[in-house]
Parts: sequence; C-alpha cells; structure tokens
Amino acid sequence: MSVDHRSRNARIRRERMRARLIEAALFVSAEHGPDGASIDEVAGAAGVSRGSFYNYFFTLPELLQASSHELGVELIELVLAEIAPVTDPAERLARGFLLLIDAGRKYPLVARFAARMAAVALAPGSVAHAVLPPLLQAGMDAGRFVAMPLPEACDLTGAPVLASLARLALGEAVDSRIVVQGVLRVLGLPEPEAEALASLRVTLPPVADDRLLARTELVRQSREEGCA
Repeated sequence: MSVDHRSRNARIRRERMRARLIEAALFVSAEHGPDGASIDEVAGAAGVSRGSFYNYFFTLPELLQASSHELGVELIELVLAEIAPVTDPAERLARGFLLLIDAGRKYPLVARFAARMAAVALAPGSVAHAVLPPLLQAGMDAGRFVAMPLPEACDLTGAPVLASLARLALGEAVDSRIVVQGVLRVLGLPEPEAEALASLRVTLPPVADDRLLARTELVRQSREEGCA
C-alpha cells in the first residue's frame, strides 16, 4: 500500500469520526441543552472513548460550536439556493423564514437543536448573523423596511423564527404564515403585502444522503423506532 493511499485512508477515517462526534453532539445537546451535555455523554453517543474525543476537539463548547456551524451552513445553503433568483429583500426574507420553519417541521432534530442553542443562534460569528443583517440592511437601503439599528432589527425578526422552532420542538403546531406576516409588519410592510408574502408557497429542496441533515434524521428515526 502506498504512502499516499494510507494517508488518504487515515484522512477519511478521521473525517468520519469527526462527523460521528458532531452528529452525537447534535443529539445530546438537542436533548439536554448545551449546558446539560457532557463529554462522556457525547462520546458514548458516538461510540468512542473519552480519550478519542480529545483527538478531535479540546472542549465540549468547541464541538458544539462546530456542530452549530455545520448545521447552520447546510440550512443557510439550502435557503440561499432557493431564494437566489429573488431580488426583492422583503420577498427574500419571507421565503427564507418560511423555509427555515419548514425545515424545523421536516427535521425535528433541527427544531430541538435550534431551540436549545437559541442564545447563540444569532450571535456575532454565527452563520445566521452573517446572512440576516446584510439582508435587513438591503431592505432598509431599498426603502422596503423601516430604518432601525441592525441589532434590534435582527432581534425583532430572528427571535420569532427561533421561538417557532422551539414550539415545533415541543410538538406544537406553528402557523408559519402568521409568524412571517408579523415579522414583515414589524419591518414596516403594509398589512396586505405582508399577508401576501407570508402566504407564498415554498418547498424545501431534497437533501443529499451524505449531508448532516439527512444523516441525523435517519439516526433519529431509527432511534425512535427502536424505542417504540
């Protein structure tokens, strides 16, 4: 076996183990919250030793940050791909938020994890923070949204979506149309237009089997069927 081949196999094994730890962190933190999770629980869920954990991450917060980042990147990529053809900031925001809430319905683990990580979901450095402020600013610059400080605009628009995901995590029904309509009204859109945009039909695109969303959903279903 060549050195290059051995190196490639070692890299693949390392990537797979890192992915297992990230998946395990999603499940443990979704169940217990970031403050209730422990390295031993995550390692156990991943089927590795505590020592193996430290080969990939120095601390549990580092792993949780990596998990949040990877999940956020996948979600934002899905949403951005769907709203890319849309130029109006108000419609982009409406479609994007409708898709995020739909993702919480389709992938219950997303809803549970987002609810548990709500305190940092919109914090500087998060994936959402890299996307939402520019979109809001574009809407203000175009005169589509009322002018207000961006931090407050992010709180007023992002918080209702996070609250909706938290309710989905509890098994409650969420009317995404009402949620998005309220967000648009806060941003200054007239009621008829806000209602029309919030009533747009959106469809979450298929997710490849090798993506984190699909992998964790498959494991979630398997675990719940095993407990039934």
